Amino acid sequence: MNAWFSFNGVNFSKWLKLVDDNRASLPPRKFTNTEVHHGVHASNKRWGEYLIELDVLMISTSYEEQRKAMREMAYYLSAEEGKLVFFDEPDKAYHAFVVDFSDFTGKGLLKTGKLVFQVSDPVAEGAKKELDFTESIVVDYTATAPAMPVYSILFHEDAENMQLEKDGKRFKLNRVFHSGDQVVIDSEKSAIRYNDEWAMPLLDLRSGFKDLFLHPGENHIAIRPETATVEIAYKEKWL
Repeated sequence: MNAWFSFNGVNFSKWLKLVDDNRASLPPRKFTNTEVHHGVHASNKRWGEYLIELDVLMISTSYEEQRKAMREMAYYLSAEEGKLVFFDEPDKAYHAFVVDFSDFTGKGLLKTGKLVFQVSDPVAEGAKKELDFTESIVVDYTATAPAMPVYSILFHEDAENMQLEKDGKRFKLNRVFHSGDQVVIDSEKSAIRYNDEWAMPLLDLRSGFKDLFLHPGENHIAIRPETATVEIAYKEKWL
């Protein structure tokens, strides 16, 4: 199989051969060390800048073709941000943008160069999945990084309050709901909408959006009252 990559849906194998890349599993960790009595204590932990460097080769039949290819690539690579996909994982994508498009060097029509992408999120994004349930469900999540689902809840009967239970943790909304009402909970954006209107005041103060994330393995989710229907939509995340 030929090594290739695509950016923003454009396959660059028409111009370049991918020689090597350095997709690390995680970006470097940054933190601040504070001296304590017996050593140091690490604080302010966060992920650092995550770069993917591509070594590429361009083979042209003429200098005119070479210059044309450079201009065409520059147009597509100038995008603010796009999905970066590699040949060995075509079902996964990184959200990235170009930070360096080095001048190509070499003799004649055989040129080598380097492309550097900065990744906005250190995890790769997989396929979108949707699941429905009425009482409870077990989601077998096979990806390796937590997913942040959107929960769409449709009420079929009147109900006082609503509660999602996930692996022993409770996410509660306080209000009297009526048949036909719809609630959308976006766990990634930490947002709640009730019948298409912003509804953050419904959230019980003891509830946390992170409790609704899907983690590798089995995720047990239940809805109270059991007369409501829940749709879970999420994208797989991979380290």
